[in-house]
Amino acid sequence: MGCNTSGAQVASTKDRAQVNKSFPEDPIELHQVSDVDLQSSHDSAINQLLSRVRTIRCPSGMVPVVVLSNISTPIFTSRLALPSEKDPTDVRLPIVACTSSNIVRLMCFSHYMMPTHTNFKNEDTAIFFHNCLDWLSSEFPAKTPVLFIGFPEEIYSDVELCLKTQGYDSHFGTFNSNLENYHIIAIASDVDANDPEISATLANLLNKKVGIAVFYHPTDSILDIPINSFISQYGMSYTYCQLSDESLPNVIARIPKNVSHVKDISFQFFLKQFKECVEKPSQYTITDIDDLVTSLRYHVMVCDRGQTEELLQLESDAWEYLNKTEYQSNKEICPKVNHQIVTILLIDILNKLPLTEIKAAPDCSLFPGCVIDIPLSDHTVGLRLRQECLISTGIWCQPGVLVEIECHNPPEGIMVQVGSHSCSLITKKGPWKRWPVVTNMFALNNGKTSVVSPFGGIVYLVVPELPSSSPPSIELKFHNCCKYARVVSKKPEVFQMTKEINVPWCELMLNTVIFTMPRGILRKFKKPDETFDYIDNFVQKVAELANYKINRPYRVVFDVEIIEKLFVADYPIIMKIDDINDIFFDSEDGVTEGLFKFLMAIATVSFKSGVFDEETESALAAYIGSLAIMTVIPTFDPMTFFDVDLPLLYHALWSIHLKLDDEVVLKIIKSSHDLSYLTGSEVPDDQWIYFVKQLCTLANYNFTKVLDTIRPIPLNLTVEMENLPIPQVELF
Repeated sequence: MGCNTSGAQVASTKDRAQVNKSFPEDPIELHQVSDVDLQSSHDSAINQLLSRVRTIRCPSGMVPVVVLSNISTPIFTSRLALPSEKDPTDVRLPIVACTSSNIVRLMCFSHYMMPTHTNFKNEDTAIFFHNCLDWLSSEFPAKTPVLFIGFPEEIYSDVELCLKTQGYDSHFGTFNSNLENYHIIAIASDVDANDPEISATLANLLNKKVGIAVFYHPTDSILDIPINSFISQYGMSYTYCQLSDESLPNVIARIPKNVSHVKDISFQFFLKQFKECVEKPSQYTITDIDDLVTSLRYHVMVCDRGQTEELLQLESDAWEYLNKTEYQSNKEICPKVNHQIVTILLIDILNKLPLTEIKAAPDCSLFPGCVIDIPLSDHTVGLRLRQECLISTGIWCQPGVLVEIECHNPPEGIMVQVGSHSCSLITKKGPWKRWPVVTNMFALNNGKTSVVSPFGGIVYLVVPELPSSSPPSIELKFHNCCKYARVVSKKPEVFQMTKEINVPWCELMLNTVIFTMPRGILRKFKKPDETFDYIDNFVQKVAELANYKINRPYRVVFDVEIIEKLFVADYPIIMKIDDINDIFFDSEDGVTEGLFKFLMAIATVSFKSGVFDEETESALAAYIGSLAIMTVIPTFDPMTFFDVDLPLLYHALWSIHLKLDDEVVLKIIKSSHDLSYLTGSEVPDDQWIYFVKQLCTLANYNFTKVLDTIRPIPLNLTVEMENLPIPQVELF
């Protein structure tokens, strides 16, 4: 459910950049109210706000406002609906919340369209907003208009009419308006509360007893909610999901029979419930755990420094749960669904902890490996910048060890990556051979940047597209780290300088490709330069056949587990550790499965992205790989090579190559690099249709009847190709 990353409105577990961030200090007043007084004020607020209200009508697409501390309380909740499920889930999250009136009068609403006519048609909705406005202005005897800031003009008249029915006038302005004239101010969530002046203005208004109502207003990204930096000081935050898709009908939110249960939908309550789950795990079903962890995740995602203590306790509880339920066995982890659910929670927690609180992960010895007695020191590294590239720094970060980087005036947008690739195993069924996410990302600051990873790893710079004014190189000073073994083609001195470093991973840097692999493999190389030339020759041939210019070396990272059957075609390419011998040591005696997969992977990432559908791309990659092998091993016969399970389309293309036209496929690949080739659609069926049309047209044969046995071809394309001759040979 919520822990399944397929839901469009659910923020995924994909590793997010960990950026050094300073959070505002809590107002002193927040610490001067007793728990008893807080609960009393919450009860009073709930009674006043929900008086004569049983249901409210709300727009779809609401973004919940979660309650992170006991100084605030939920007022109304609604259920989470996932597109993959017919009925809403049992997960409830707040859609209206408020801070204790003993501190300030601050309310948060989950959608800017809530105070509009469509929703006010429900009488209880109108009553509820009347109660809210009265509560917000309770500190003042006389009514004033409500000032709206940041709302879209198209709803002005609608909002004005709705509030008029409740005895309140509406004004629309900015922070430059005379704020002293208003006792209630409503602001949109995309108001830039990161601006110190705006933040100070809001805090000053609250301290003067002015009521502030915040309404969620969408931005370009659901992860971009500027007001959170302000309201988090008061124990609330908008989280990273929509309760339902915006295209769905309006939502009816109901008050539970026991009104006090509304207060339970908070971070503190879910923390307590999870601890009970840890104590008695057998009493919780998979559904129970999924619902609970989903609720927790939507709170954890928006925690800041103020929730560090709770996050550390939750982390400890999550590890205790995993250990109690025997999540690790025979060098594998998370065999059961409940393990995977809790693992996702731990990943979110690690992304929110202060860097000083991140320790070495219990599973780092399993992968990528951990050597304790490695001396750490300072290193200065100069690097030539290359756009849209992953650049090795030569530095290794030990698991759980804080590394400080000094860099002055770096180009904007450069990230520091600890770990060799960011491919997650979350979507793959367990057990896993490693922790599902082993990479951490950090923004490279001007000055000092601190980085740490629970798993350690090689440190890289992730360089985006850079402006022409960017410097050609960069210097970085690393503190508290070490180097790792590197082998560079035709430069034996590089290995001589690093060969004694007992770091578990190393890099092989050829002319055309950089490999990242376990250090122990190095001892198997007898004549490394000859092997490297052999590999470079293959790679250069594949790039030539794919009509691809090698502007940067390809990258291949070997892993104990991958999410695809053959390889992950990305930058870097990810292959199984089991393929290493096939590529480097066994391929000289003939074509091996690993070598063939490697060449397919190189071909795949050389194709223009978005042109071919996945099946066609796989067939073309195998075709290119076969041609490349035949230039080195002329006796190779692809039709009798059964080590790799290839798509039927590959066999058809190879038959066309042998019997009809040995250039047509290469012509299609070459033309694919021309923008005019693109159809403007990345829909697989459209890509398939265009490929078939290109194949028939360029070869001057009607292949539709043959190809239709592999994959359906629309009738209109079959008719269009009728004028072309049908090949008089059996293709496959």
